[in-house]
Amino acid sequence: MTIQIISTGTLIGVIHWKKCITYILIGIVTVATGAQFKIDKGTKVLLLNDDNNYGQITFNAGSRLYAEKIISYSVDTNSSDVPSTTANNGGWSFTGTVNNNNSFKLSRFKINEFEGSYLGDSIGTSAISFFNMRSSEIKLDELELDNCYNNLYLVISTMKIKKLKIVKGTNAFDFDFSNLTVSKSFNVTILDTGALFTFFYQNSSILIEEHACFKLNASNAGINILFISEDSRVNGANAPYAFNICKLKEELFIFPNIIT
Repeated sequence: MTIQIISTGTLIGVIHWKKCITYILIGIVTVATGAQFKIDKGTKVLLLNDDNNYGQITFNAGSRLYAEKIISYSVDTNSSDVPSTTANNGGWSFTGTVNNNNSFKLSRFKINEFEGSYLGDSIGTSAISFFNMRSSEIKLDELELDNCYNNLYLVISTMKIKKLKIVKGTNAFDFDFSNLTVSKSFNVTILDTGALFTFFYQNSSILIEEHACFKLNASNAGINILFISEDSRVNGANAPYAFNICKLKEELFIFPNIIT
């Protein structure tokens, strides 16, 4: 196994990370505006657990990323790819198009699959975040997050995922004027100490499309609004406080106390 340490700094130009190398990030690594980044399918990008200098990767507005499948989890040392058992680090942060004095910076991010574990921290850093993705809908085939503290954070963004799986997350979603659509599978399990949604602002929603498989296990699911298609397959739901979950039937909204 070949390990390459990526320390705090800025990546510029054309960057290509390969599957034959395991990358361990120490500190905040920034992908500059104008940079073109490619990550080979199945490449491991690991974030160091460290109270003072945790690993994090941030894509500036105007950067580009192409990745078939990213595997990312936290590690306790910079010499091994053995996963941590605690989430005490950063995550993946993407900034979309912004208008800076009439100078538009267009970001392009294509990620087919993202698999992460033990990412984020208790302060509020999420495993994966998108900010101001106004120019285009974010699309992922699969997003799987395991034992992450804060999981998915969207700000002024629209996202569509085919298969979403969150396992033993502390806090699942944090949205600010954003929308998420799940088309095939929504499978979310939240720890008793966490919440399905935190700081969930107005003008945000989640839609589970028709024929999608819906499964939820959360002790605290208070949210703005979550739509489940009448035709979705509900394999199991345990959300005793999910009074804002509703079913879609044509143009009618039906608000049950518990989805069963």
